[in-house]
Amino acid sequence: MSQIDLSSYKSLYIKTAREYLEKLDANLASLKKNSGDLVVITQTHLNIHSLGSQSYAMGYNSTGALCQIIESYFHFLKESNTPFDLKYLADVETSIRKVRESVTNIDRLDHELDLSLNETNLFEKLPGES
Repeated sequence: MSQIDLSSYKSLYIKTAREYLEKLDANLASLKKNSGDLVVITQTHLNIHSLGSQSYAMGYNSTGALCQIIESYFHFLKESNTPFDLKYLADVETSIRKVRESVTNIDRLDHELDLSLNETNLFEKLPGES
């Protein structure tokens, strides 16, 4: 099976990744005001899922893995109808900032950051699905 050249899709990936990151910032700002808003929890789940899936599809596996951990937490919240626990806000915001830094690195230097330490730390903190 031949390797697919994804370089032509990089600019689209960067554009949509930044859009998802902006939406995630807005989602978290909304959850600060109403942590039980199931619509926003669902939107957050879908935004981080889409960003993670696109990251994996482009071969940015570390970025995708960190997104997947956040996605799993929001999936748990959505399925269990549980409010977002604000004690995890700083951890989620830090992780989204790290994803943003990785996207910037991909854009500028053509490679993602190693987010494995962030993945481990977040995985150990967040409740829900693993």
